[in-house]
Amino acid sequence: MVYQKEDDDLLKGIITASKLVSSPKEIAFPDSVISDLADMSGDSGKILIVYASNVKAIYFFTVESEVIKIGIKIYPLTSRIVAKIMAKINEFANKITYSTGLCLVDDVCVWEGFLEKRHLTRSIEEVKSLLKEIEEVQDVSIEEVPH
Repeated sequence: MVYQKEDDDLLKGIITASKLVSSPKEIAFPDSVISDLADMSGDSGKILIVYASNVKAIYFFTVESEVIKIGIKIYPLTSRIVAKIMAKINEFANKITYSTGLCLVDDVCVWEGFLEKRHLTRSIEEVKSLLKEIEEVQDVSIEEVPH
């Protein structure tokens, strides 16, 4: 295939949208991103925005209800323990929107997950109790994601 100048428009923004700014204060999303987000949000119009500081990335998720954030202080943070967390979550929710984990120092690790309230089958207090049953869990916090 031979590259031709008219291919520029074809390739522009197919997969990604990008813009270079000189300061964080200049950050604004291109109109094409706002349009896609509006299309994504569907009937509820709600979009969960998560900034993951461990990977310096921003994620967008369409949601249909309020969202809770579960924070778990845990040590160690291994794939086996994450599997335990996910098994516990399956006891009180049928879907998780996003999760991540990070070890901050040698013996302090954090796992965070976001769930829509509509997917919960237990109360917040029951959720805390279930997660604290995991031996390696040191603390659990649950909060509603603010608007």
